[in-house]
Amino acid sequence: MQVLVSLACAVAIVLVTAQGVSAEPILKIAVSIPPQKYMVERIGGSLVEVVSLVPPGMDPHTYEPKPSDLSRIGSSSLFFAIGLLEFEKIWLPRISRMFPQLPIINLADDVGLMGIRQKDGSDPHLWLDPLIMLQMSRTVYRELRSSILSRTDETLSNPVDVLDEQYRRWVTEVIFLDGKISAILAPFRGKAFVVYHPAWGYFARAYGIRQIAVEQEGKGPGPSTLKEVAEAVKANNLKVIFVFGSPPPAEAERLSRLWNMRIEVLNPLAYNWCENLRRAAQLIARSLGGG
Repeated sequence: MQVLVSLACAVAIVLVTAQGVSAEPILKIAVSIPPQKYMVERIGGSLVEVVSLVPPGMDPHTYEPKPSDLSRIGSSSLFFAIGLLEFEKIWLPRISRMFPQLPIINLADDVGLMGIRQKDGSDPHLWLDPLIMLQMSRTVYRELRSSILSRTDETLSNPVDVLDEQYRRWVTEVIFLDGKISAILAPFRGKAFVVYHPAWGYFARAYGIRQIAVEQEGKGPGPSTLKEVAEAVKANNLKVIFVFGSPPPAEAERLSRLWNMRIEVLNPLAYNWCENLRRAAQLIARSLGGG
């Protein structure tokens, strides 16, 4: 199964060179986070050059763009934002003032009433639900198609046809991935898993499992939260705390020792979105299966 999903994730990289598109990207695109970069590159292929405001491996809570990073953003044709992330609330108004000619498209606007509410507002991690990712992908495809149509000339052969085919492949790829994750997690519907940072609510809802979060409102847990989580850990015989990255927060390490749990990493911002969600499903399934 892992090989099949990996092949499906890789297939959209290949472009049919016989279609004769330009060797140079037609559009420069900016995005907020690495999973969006992955998605836009899958849809746009060699037609686009994509830059992420937050580079892969960086923490958006602490990352400060350099002037050169902002210059690359400003030279883009479009900026696809999620529209709900905390760092976007700081940087998007600044970018808009610095580059008033740059269209900024908030992909969260297409999600509508599907949002999950948390104590501190809406959960911004929309991209962790494959079907919501498809909704956002449709907007990206529509905007890319419109921009390419307005910029291409007769020296380029069928760039829109290439884009259409790549988008169809991407949709097939995501639907295939969704089916595989559903199969992996189907035996665990209704069960809970523990995360330190509450990033996986959309993923959990999509597959009928429950996320129990230690961190609340962007802060460490209070006594009542710790009591609730400890009771859930004991009642469900949970053995894993999933954290955002490595090294884990000191409080997560302390709780793992206190509750006799191990720590594993689930990074919601990993660039390879397809592989990351497949891996998340496998790790969660293993943790719920008593591994």
